[in-house]
Amino acid sequence: MESKEREAAFRDLCKGLVLKSKSFTTELDHEIVGHLLMSKAEVIDGERKQEIIVLAPVAVKPEYQKQGIGKQLMAEELKRCKEYGFYIVMLIGPYILS
Repeated sequence: MESKEREAAFRDLCKGLVLKSKSFTTELDHEIVGHLLMSKAEVIDGERKQEIIVLAPVAVKPEYQKQGIGKQLMAEELKRCKEYGFYIVMLIGPYILS
């Protein structure tokens, strides 16, 4: 699938999203070093609705990256999703290798 086709498909999917968001942070020595935003969403397809969680963005300050902070933050929040009965989580955003 070409990039423009993927973008169009993603825009079509997002037309059915209704978001309610919550932020989570990680602190070290009273400084916020990591952030994750999770949004409760409904994917609507005609008469069918499915509640999901959309996870984006995930961010860790550059000087704290490669220490497992983002991984730990995501693991904790995915565990929370499961506890609340959400089994579909979409991760949205660019994949950047540094």
